[in-house]
Amino acid sequence: MKITRLLLIFPLCILLFSTGCGKAEESSRTKADKKIQGVETEEVISREIDVTLSAAGTVRALTSSTLSSKVMGNIKTIPVKEGDRVEQGQVLIEIESQDIEARIRQAEGALESAKASLLNAEAHYNRISGLFPKGASSRAQLDAATMQRDSTKGMVRQAEGSVTEARAMKQYAKITSPVSGVVARKMAEVGEQAAPGRPLMEIEDTRGLQFETFVPESILPERKIGESVFVRIDAMGDAQVKGQIAEMEASADPGSHSAKVKIRLGETKGVISGMYGKAMFIIGKRSATLVPQHAVIHLGQLTAVYAVDQDRVLHLRLVQTGKSMGRHVEVISGLKDGERIAVSKLNQIEDGMEISE
Repeated sequence: MKITRLLLIFPLCILLFSTGCGKAEESSRTKADKKIQGVETEEVISREIDVTLSAAGTVRALTSSTLSSKVMGNIKTIPVKEGDRVEQGQVLIEIESQDIEARIRQAEGALESAKASLLNAEAHYNRISGLFPKGASSRAQLDAATMQRDSTKGMVRQAEGSVTEARAMKQYAKITSPVSGVVARKMAEVGEQAAPGRPLMEIEDTRGLQFETFVPESILPERKIGESVFVRIDAMGDAQVKGQIAEMEASADPGSHSAKVKIRLGETKGVISGMYGKAMFIIGKRSATLVPQHAVIHLGQLTAVYAVDQDRVLHLRLVQTGKSMGRHVEVISGLKDGERIAVSKLNQIEDGMEISE
């Protein structure tokens, strides 16, 4: 009975094995015979690229004005807030001017008194000078009258100066914007006391921006005014702003061994003062293997390309990538010059496919 069962099972196993092997061979042949048309390829060639040194820094306004008061008094009004756009000559801060008004009235009163004294002095001089030729007044009297008249004229000029100064003080009670720009910072509020020299507000001229950074002393001798520098602003993603070195310190700081460099930025749409970024200084050249960004496939944390062999068969090739450079990316390992890679239809390609004519 057992022998009969074995005789029945053995032919069945042979049948199943032969059927399975046939399917595997058929699948293998199908994969090997798969072809794809219209795949564009590109030859891998090493190119000379710039070696750059990045220096972190901050975007600053080309012109920044700090406003302060020339008179002492309580702040009456501040009609603007941080971020507001302002025009040149616009009143930004007004200081209470009661004391100034009193000083103006006092100066004007002193001027009127001096003018009255001058009228008397001139009348006295005219009288004495008229009598002198007739011998009715002495030389001493004439000299005294002349001195009094001239002294009184000096008093009038001094009083006029006091009035001008007092009226100017009244103008100083209204602090206006020296440029058209944006209110960057407010350092005072209504009700606080303004005093000469105390910063009250900062205005930035938004018509021009610059990037301020520090470069190591090792590359300082190679830098030149007018040198082109690309600046990558973090908030702008991969976008770069072209600029030129406008100013740089002639010597390095002995503590940090670096020097400040100011880069005048060109077109700055979307860039505002205070943004963080990195300036890319060219310090040399080197050879690098670059491939198009879109030709690289990302497999989790791995990167790969489809390499094409001499028989035009596509093979998935793991590569190690480096820096991104615009539309290209550097391949550090996994490819060599002269090889070809697929640059189109990557989502339709499978490993082992053949490119047909």
